[in-house]
Amino acid sequence: MKRRRRTPNRMVGRYFALIALLIIAVSLLVQSLRPNQRETGATSQPTLYVTRGQASVACGADAQAASLGARERATLSADCSVRTGPGAEAALSFDHGRVLLLLGPNAIYTQGPIERRQIGRTLRVKGALPQGKGTCWVDHGALEGASVLLQVGPAEIYSSAGLFEVVGHDAESARLAVYAGEVRSSVGRHAATLSAGQEAGLVRDRLITPLNTAGEAPTRPDLPGDLLAMPTSTPPPTGQGIGADAVTTPQETWQLYTVQPDDTLSTIAEAHGITWQALWEANCDAVPDPQFLMAGQTLRIPTSAD
Repeated sequence: MKRRRRTPNRMVGRYFALIALLIIAVSLLVQSLRPNQRETGATSQPTLYVTRGQASVACGADAQAASLGARERATLSADCSVRTGPGAEAALSFDHGRVLLLLGPNAIYTQGPIERRQIGRTLRVKGALPQGKGTCWVDHGALEGASVLLQVGPAEIYSSAGLFEVVGHDAESARLAVYAGEVRSSVGRHAATLSAGQEAGLVRDRLITPLNTAGEAPTRPDLPGDLLAMPTSTPPPTGQGIGADAVTTPQETWQLYTVQPDDTLSTIAEAHGITWQALWEANCDAVPDPQFLMAGQTLRIPTSAD
């Protein structure tokens, strides 16, 4: 019995079928890595915690700001901006402290997009700090990735691990000090990577200028434990860890809402499952008359923090 010889047409057909299967596999992999496949949830939104003094938050380009005092907190969306008052400090915690940004007095910060990818549990944070000081901690694990991209004055600051401090003087100049890991900075066409212990001045249209060696590294702020510790099935005992008393004691936190045309206290309260009296009490300083709301106002929606 003669063995049937493969014809060239049949071999070409199998070759193209194999190519088609490879294309389908690659397209499925690329689709799984797209930003629109990233996780959504409470941990995708940063929590703002005022450590001392006062800070104001506005969500939306033309929104009026809501005020937060010491030990108050709020969840932010990508369109929220934060201003700290004189002598104030406020901490932004992303994904329970994997990225932690501490704002100093008289700082202005605008929250950019936050990406949480399912594959590799990657966290990517973007923001802008045109004025004031910000100290940033970026934790990076072996199977997880975290990175931050900040627009500070004329410079872009990027880091995927470590500890650094930036100061935005104005739109023309800024300063960067690196205490751990590596940080890449770019000003226009000029770019440089700074390592631990290095400091640099960042001026528009100029080379990145090395300065004196960075001083002693700042310590992480003393924050409530639930802002820094990942949730576990068994809560840690009272008295252990940073701010452990805050883990077992419910605290009041705020969800921020921008008033839309035709909104009333009653409709907003009903949409968030609270009474209009509770909503008004949380905002009576900015809403003296409960019958009168202005579109663009930022209201504080009271919620409970576990």
